[in-house]
Amino acid sequence: MSAIDDGDNILITGGAGVGKTYHTNLIIDKLKAKNLKFAVCAMTGLASQHLNFGITLHRFLQSGGATSASEIDSLLDNKFFIENLHTICHVSAIIIDEVSMMRPDYLELMDLILKEARMIRNIQLKKLFDPNELKPFGGYQIIMVGDFCQLPPVVKKTEKVPCKWIFQHKLFLDAQFRVYNLTETKRTSDPLFADTLNKIRVGYFDAESATLLSKRKDAPLDSEGIVLMSRVSGVDFYNSQRLKGQSGEEVKLQGIISIREEHKENEKLVKKLYHTILKESGLDKEITLKIGCKVMILSNNNVMNFSNGSQGTLLGTRFIDELNNTFKSKSGLEYDLDFKFFGECLHVLLDTGEDVLVPRKPFYIYSNQFDENGRRIIDLTYYQYPITLGYAVSIHKSQGMSLDNMILDCANIFAEGQFYVGISRARSLQGLSILNFNPYFIRADQEAVNFYLNISGSEQGMVYGRD
Repeated sequence: MSAIDDGDNILITGGAGVGKTYHTNLIIDKLKAKNLKFAVCAMTGLASQHLNFGITLHRFLQSGGATSASEIDSLLDNKFFIENLHTICHVSAIIIDEVSMMRPDYLELMDLILKEARMIRNIQLKKLFDPNELKPFGGYQIIMVGDFCQLPPVVKKTEKVPCKWIFQHKLFLDAQFRVYNLTETKRTSDPLFADTLNKIRVGYFDAESATLLSKRKDAPLDSEGIVLMSRVSGVDFYNSQRLKGQSGEEVKLQGIISIREEHKENEKLVKKLYHTILKESGLDKEITLKIGCKVMILSNNNVMNFSNGSQGTLLGTRFIDELNNTFKSKSGLEYDLDFKFFGECLHVLLDTGEDVLVPRKPFYIYSNQFDENGRRIIDLTYYQYPITLGYAVSIHKSQGMSLDNMILDCANIFAEGQFYVGISRARSLQGLSILNFNPYFIRADQEAVNFYLNISGSEQGMVYGRD
């Protein structure tokens, strides 16, 4: 992608399962190969943990609870914020995932913060004048990733914003984003299902779609599917009730934290970082399971070949170390495991019939400082098993997952695009069952739809808004 080398601002967009994360990781690899300092951010903590070196954009900019440009003066009065500017000014590019959730007034605030960072950088380099100071976002390369037909910005009814979506803002137009609209669905190989998903994404519901979905109403699945629900409270209740019905031995999984040495005496900061990592990882400090319960794995592992969303049954645990590091699966695959598996691993029988070992996974909170090798310094590491009860999950938490067997419970769906986010997790129609469906749930924001209509006939990499 030449736009990366040219330093152009980029938007990678498209529906669910089209490879946005894949292309993001390619960009990360390209920036690393060029030995550039860059930031990998997301609008939510959960999304940031699915990215290499990811942190939330708010933490990278140290904007706290500020959401608009009017709050820049109060930020500049904060000594810690100023110190942060001195560290972030060294990056050359900023990747931002889930940009559909970015408020337009926060886009304005980001612009001012990065211009301040550019000014500080020029002072450090003793540059008397740099035209980048006048460019949008201080001339830093901004790489945005997201789908405006999924989750929208959270704005209270009492709040005023300049527009609904960032692509409508003059800043976005002035920044001349090159748009790459990915359209080929990778998650499903069923062309009819893929076509239906594309229609649902833009709020279109025709007779063909109605016929297809009606066949999946209360449809039986080959194996027990995880239930996708709109509200976390419903998920927690359903999971707890199903766990109570299990008779197997209880297994408690304790999370472990490791703190950067210079922070260990700062109890207040440690508590804050610990609270943040629990929220961002989506994992509790203690996870309670039972032998024989249904589980869902929440990460990818190339050695064992499981992925975020893999479902199965907990068989027990296996201890792995340098003297006991071999594992043979039920299908006969043999593994010589390295240190990443050392310690107690969970033994899970996947619904595919293959059994795997799931080790603890490190979740990181990165600082805005770099070591002498240009690597971002880690403030806190949280080690926990990337696993959860596999009876139900929220639609929001399911983002990024590909599910072989799932039940989409439409009760209490409340937001535009929420039904689409849920149904697009399914790999196939055969692995999908739908409860409490109402055609009203298939709706999309018309302004977002118009955005995609405007770019649908454009070449990949065209500057948005250029006539």
